[in-house]
Amino acid sequence: MPEEPVDEPSEPDTQEELSTSGPRISWSKVTVERYPFTRFPDGGGVYVVEEEGHPLFVGETHHFQTHWRERLSALYQMGFTRRGGRLLKPLTLWFARLQPNTPGARQQVQRALRLALPRAGVVRTGALRNPGFVEEDSSDDLSALPGLFPRCTWGREALQALRSPPPPRSHR
Repeated sequence: MPEEPVDEPSEPDTQEELSTSGPRISWSKVTVERYPFTRFPDGGGVYVVEEEGHPLFVGETHHFQTHWRERLSALYQMGFTRRGGRLLKPLTLWFARLQPNTPGARQQVQRALRLALPRAGVVRTGALRNPGFVEEDSSDDLSALPGLFPRCTWGREALQALRSPPPPRSHR
């Protein structure tokens, strides 16, 4: 088994907690470059896998550390790491810790993100790699869930797009 890397940050890049009408959401960002990696946030909630600066997958778990250690172990076992446990490419992960961390709260935030990201134009409809997920034609007010997005480029773009009034419909 490869040795624990010494070049990991000591703590995830944590951002302030935000109050919401639903669960409280606290975002942090972690970049994983090798297996094993042990510096995942405590608790659970929702996570976003980012690729080249854009959301790729939105998931949820009751416990980030257990979930991601299992996923990285599977990558290592299948040979998706180089010598010394280095991943073929780094993973950028955004973690939204939720209070309360209940199945209902996780599903609420995960659903809101899956709907909001394509609706805001941050990802193309159908581009998220969530199996079986189809964007619903919903009129949910997703801006009513403060703290839904991390403070990053795509998070700011999504928030701005959801705050902007929809373009007028043309009549043909």
